[in-house]
Amino acid sequence: MAKLGIQRLLEASKLKATEAGQQLGELIDFVNDLADNFVRALRNGLTFQDNFNCLVSTVSVKHGESTVVNTGGKRPYGIIPIRVVSESESISSLSWYIDQSNRTNLSVSFTGAPSEAQSVVIIILFQ
Repeated sequence: MAKLGIQRLLEASKLKATEAGQQLGELIDFVNDLADNFVRALRNGLTFQDNFNCLVSTVSVKHGESTVVNTGGKRPYGIIPIRVVSESESISSLSWYIDQSNRTNLSVSFTGAPSEAQSVVIIILFQ
């Protein structure tokens, strides 16, 4: 698979040399900086934790049992499973709730109903 080549999108100095460019100089600088930051982020690799209000965590859960999840003291907006660290199990259902003690609880069911705990990578989203 070939990598995408990203060329410089806007040559600001050439555009600012025009009459329109002189009138829109601040906008041109803003768009140019925005494009440069965006391209740099794409080249360096975007991550959930660097770009969203979230926590990526690996939790150990047993089939059908509720497990308290550490959210760093924040109230979750949503929980998304990313992967099961297993060669034989997959998630058939996932639910979560906040109990009366304000703890986040996660319950996961697996297709094979394993008796041992499974490691699951989740993204905990915050508002």
